[in-house]
Amino acid sequence: MTAHRMTAAQLIEMQKPKAKPRVDREGPIHRAILDHLRIVLPPQTVIHHSPNAIGLSGQQIMRQIALNEAMGTVKGFPDLTCILPGPRFWLFEVKAEGNYPDKDQRALHDRLRGLGCAVAVVRDTFDVDEAIASWGGVDGPLTDRQLRDMIVGGSEE
Repeated sequence: MTAHRMTAAQLIEMQKPKAKPRVDREGPIHRAILDHLRIVLPPQTVIHHSPNAIGLSGQQIMRQIALNEAMGTVKGFPDLTCILPGPRFWLFEVKAEGNYPDKDQRALHDRLRGLGCAVAVVRDTFDVDEAIASWGGVDGPLTDRQLRDMIVGGSEE
C-alpha cells in the first residue's frame, strides 16, 4: 500500500479559510416593503423593481454590467419605482440596517428629486409609511388601523 503525498500547493489550498456564503440581508426587507406597498397604494399604481444587483463575479460581472449599461441601466437607480395617478413618481432605495446609499446612489437621488420625483431610503415598512406621509399621502390608501380591522375582523371600540 502506498502513501499518498500532497504537494505544497495542495497543503496551502487546504489551509485557506473557506469563503462564507453571502447572506442576503436586504432581500427579505425588500419583499416585505413590496408586499406593504401593494396593500397601501391605490390598485392602479405600477410598482417596478430595478434589478441592479448582479449575482456574478470576475469577468462575467464586468460583461454583464457593460451589457446592462448599454441597455439603459442607470447606476445607482432606486430599488422600487412606484408610478401613481397624477402621475406621481415615488422611488424607494431599500437598505438593511447599517447600510447606506453610496456616492452614485446619493447623486442620482438628488438628480431625481430635481426632476420632481420623491425619493426615500427605507429600512422597513415604517420608513415607507413615514415617507408617504411626508409626500402628502395617497388618495384612498388603507390606514394601519383599517388593515388591522380587516385582519382582526372589526374594531373593538
